Amino acid sequence: MGTIKRLLRGVLGGLGAWALLAAGSLTPIGSSLGADWPIGPLRLHGLDGFERLSDDAGRAHLRSASGVDVIISILSVSAKPGSQEAAGSTDRRMNMLEEGARETYESTLHGGERVVPITRENLANGSTLISGAIRNSSFFHTKYFLIYVLVAPAERIAVVTVEGDGKDTVEQYKHYRELFDSASWQPMPSAEELNAFTDRVADRLRARLGNTPVDVKGPLTLSVGELQANLDRVFSFCNRDAAKCDAEIERYVAGVDESIRLVREPVSRDDVRLVVRTTEYFARLQGSVDKSALMPQPRKLAEGLVVLPAADSPKTIRILISAEPLKELNLSTEELYRLGDANLRKSLKPIMQAAKPVGKSQIGSIEPNQYNSGRLALVDSWAPLAQAQGGVLIVCAPATDTILYISEDTPSAIDALRELAKSALKRAPNPLSDKMLRWTSDGWQEVP
Repeated sequence: MGTIKRLLRGVLGGLGAWALLAAGSLTPIGSSLGADWPIGPLRLHGLDGFERLSDDAGRAHLRSASGVDVIISILSVSAKPGSQEAAGSTDRRMNMLEEGARETYESTLHGGERVVPITRENLANGSTLISGAIRNSSFFHTKYFLIYVLVAPAERIAVVTVEGDGKDTVEQYKHYRELFDSASWQPMPSAEELNAFTDRVADRLRARLGNTPVDVKGPLTLSVGELQANLDRVFSFCNRDAAKCDAEIERYVAGVDESIRLVREPVSRDDVRLVVRTTEYFARLQGSVDKSALMPQPRKLAEGLVVLPAADSPKTIRILISAEPLKELNLSTEELYRLGDANLRKSLKPIMQAAKPVGKSQIGSIEPNQYNSGRLALVDSWAPLAQAQGGVLIVCAPATDTILYISEDTPSAIDALRELAKSALKRAPNPLSDKMLRWTSDGWQEVP
């Protein structure tokens, strides 16, 4: 039961009473006009007028023209037959999943008026739907928050949240409830299927890249030279559209090939930037470089996180860890870092344009940018945001292009940010860290 609750809280921890505020607009990646909404193994017949703002193998964010947000997250729960907790019984495992969903829902949706009590339904497809709705009202504004937890017999859970404006919460709840009459689940891929797909793509990359080493690190994960290749998106696409799978794999392989080629191109001074990566990431890169070559040493940002010089290009970020770029640019290590700092400041929007101050029970999000991790190296640039939040600024960078932040240092606020960051870290194709950092004028301090 503890595992199920932790998984659900990872998705719901930042929702309900905690509003996730995105600074700036998201870029739509497609329209959903009454078509199916495939999210990982789940299929729903979608509503008209929604655009997909983001999409990966296990999560989708959709928004309507009127500003209604629908977030769908898919969780898989492993319950081994014969385990002591489930005692090998499918019914008991199902009850365990339902109880975990119900208790987590109860603990998460607080601070609002419950206008639809928690309801349990058995659906024709064998799933169980646990749902409800709350309304948050102020003198000028009313928002509704709907939640639907779809529990499948095969230890899979879909968490669907809907948030919008207006007082017709009950009618909105009924409207979105109709989605689940069309719900269907694809069979879960076996370990053999995951491994076979990984080997298939690895073979295509080896054939295309020649001498560049391609190694299997795990299911749907490859190392390609100095790069890591995550195959979740391609695998999800192939599950949705087998007829176009070969073409999608070829596009993916071509993209990796171009990234490798760009890594080998000469570096110009205008391309130099700073990025933040983990010490484990740097150690892996270091292992691929001739130990006799001098390297720009990383600079510590916080425990487990380092600042590194990198070269920008349209398709990839090249970490500059060998001596060759220094020779090409005729720069010392100190000059390389200063140049990266200056170029990064020029290329990024000022912090108050990329972010907005948040209040209590809110989690902010920096406008997405592939160099958002580098913002952490520009410590002084965060001062206006910290000041606008009364001097309190706690951030987390679960992905290299994502920074989340809060304006409270209470345990509940920090826990909400931590859970949301952990969930984002698991889903991100470019994960970074779940470390929590507190801003000070002298640098970042880790929040335990």
